[in-house]
Amino acid sequence: MSDTEARFNDSNLYDASGRPRPEDVGQDLLGDCYLLATMAALAAQQPERLQDAVRYDARTQTFRVTLFESAGILGNRSRPVEVEVTQQELDYNLQRKGGSRVDNCLNEGGSNCYDLPVWPAVIETAYAKRLAQVRSDGLEQGFDRMGNGDWPSTAMHALTGDYGETLKRNAVGRMSEEQVSARLEQALQAGRPVTLYTQAERGALQDGLMDNHAYMLTGIAHTPEGELTLHLRNPWGNNLRISEGRGTPDAVIDVELKTLLQSQSLGAINIGPTPRVQEQVQEERHVWRSGDPELDRLLAAAANPAALKQAMQALAESPTGQAYFEEGRHAYQEQQEQISQQQASIQRQEAPQETMHAPVLRR
Repeated sequence: MSDTEARFNDSNLYDASGRPRPEDVGQDLLGDCYLLATMAALAAQQPERLQDAVRYDARTQTFRVTLFESAGILGNRSRPVEVEVTQQELDYNLQRKGGSRVDNCLNEGGSNCYDLPVWPAVIETAYAKRLAQVRSDGLEQGFDRMGNGDWPSTAMHALTGDYGETLKRNAVGRMSEEQVSARLEQALQAGRPVTLYTQAERGALQDGLMDNHAYMLTGIAHTPEGELTLHLRNPWGNNLRISEGRGTPDAVIDVELKTLLQSQSLGAINIGPTPRVQEQVQEERHVWRSGDPELDRLLAAAANPAALKQAMQALAESPTGQAYFEEGRHAYQEQQEQISQQQASIQRQEAPQETMHAPVLRR
């Protein structure tokens, strides 16, 4: 590869299907199953979200990835942030044995490895950069933090702006199997991504799954005896390294819900958001909105002086503007009262005081 030639571009993002697929994910050494299982679930249910999140800039030969972070005073809102991923940073992802199948292929001495879909590595690298705190070695630190584990709901929020619904083991245990089955089936049919994470079993009963690991739910079924069975896809791309007697080269492994509950190995199930409507797509692509029409109009007019003046006037006359005015007036009055109290306190301290003797208090 020459200094001016980009190893990866938009033609490397996806395979011949032209879209993300769960099979493109191949977790290796990094402990970010929570992120990769979520990415795989989105690839299966809402691939357009991932496609919209990644774009290639031919001028700079970099990728631009849109992720989401918490916003608002209470952190109860989400706002999109764009992260740049360079060719060198993608190479570092391959060195760290990241979440695409490109590095797996290279490690196995395969051919045409760089032709494999690279979108998992692009998004994974952007996620690591968001976690980095030290600019000098930020990428290394970001990968280290990403590989230390987290919750699927955290990854779901970063990728979609929505934490989804989390059903913890106790909540699932209080539901009948029919209720759990209906809930999961409805979620999958509605196009919602579903993940599940495990924890270590408590007792002799083994579930055949990796402990403290995240999976995507590909479907459900029932045994002839009526037991609910979950079809789980491992982000490894196989289930070979599990020392519970059920190792298989297949990426999908089946487990009965009853076994997860009895062994207490179910951590939680996360059900992601429903597919977006077109209006939501346009909003996420172009502008962050506050939810208040007048304030959004003010923000949208920031670059146009004439429109900005009209927007400010409309905001001042709106119920929201009047509420802002009243809040500001009350805040100003409280501030003036505090200043007056402080001035009175200073004057009392400066006035001559009589000498007073009191007992010393000891604790």
